[in-house]
Amino acid sequence: MNTSFHQTGQSVTEILSNRTASEISRIQQSPQDKGEKECSGLKKACQDFEAMFLYNLLQQMRRSIPESGLFGSSHQKKMITSMFDMEVAGAMAHGKGIGLGDQFFQQIQSREDYVKSTREAAQLYRMNSRR
Repeated sequence: MNTSFHQTGQSVTEILSNRTASEISRIQQSPQDKGEKECSGLKKACQDFEAMFLYNLLQQMRRSIPESGLFGSSHQKKMITSMFDMEVAGAMAHGKGIGLGDQFFQQIQSREDYVKSTREAAQLYRMNSRR
């Protein structure tokens, strides 16, 4: 290290302050594309969770209806109604939905923002305490 100080003509404090400034700018300049991709992925995961919830809700609602003798209770009928319920739940969740996916998204997003700001503050504290 001493040789690099002599070669550059900088003092230790100048090198550390330059290093700290570059680390701070690196932390503050996180790529927006990555954040947008993560955000859209999180949004889709929340919508998919809402779709699963709605699917289970539709299945339970369908079980509450007494079976009639008109169509019977064949395996094929159960398969078709299950696939129909899955598509209806998916369409509901990826459309307006019932708001469950949006609530999950907002809760998770606010927690991620809190964790991110806490990590950044901890990193800045560690960098400043090294001086």
